[in-house]
Amino acid sequence: MAVLIPGRSYSPNHPLLYYAREVLLVQGWSVEEVWWNPEDLASEEAVIRRVEAVLDTVTDPSPLVVGKSLGSLALPLVVQRGWSAIWLTPLLNDPELIAALKNVKSKTLLVGGTADDYWDSDVARGASGAQVLELPGADHGLEISGNPLASVELLKEIVATMTLFVESL
Repeated sequence: MAVLIPGRSYSPNHPLLYYAREVLLVQGWSVEEVWWNPEDLASEEAVIRRVEAVLDTVTDPSPLVVGKSLGSLALPLVVQRGWSAIWLTPLLNDPELIAALKNVKSKTLLVGGTADDYWDSDVARGASGAQVLELPGADHGLEISGNPLASVELLKEIVATMTLFVESL
């Protein structure tokens, strides 16, 4: 089973999470999607409570979590549970996430762009054993501003990397 955790304004129907879901379904995973309610977004604590409630329902012994941006607030919970994860544009300026990344024991993929203010190359590379896909010039949406064709090429690279990562689990 896999759990998709969206960003604040990036639902599971947006391209990165849509294709993550497709990669998982093609490989035989079941997928649970988190959709935010307005009260879930009232604070970071509310986000974490909502995600933790979903994660507590997971009975699969080897689940995978795929989180985008705000969804990466769940990173410490996922690391603590020893679950594998794909983090798309994680908030690598958050001290709790940075600390949790030093304790990663399960397979983890971090994906971010050099034009994203929340991405920190040094923090990503310092994550304990995590695989890192860093995309030059990509913003927080993992797109190249003003260049849709380049953005589609990045999406293709991200989907290929996610596919290989999921196959390795």
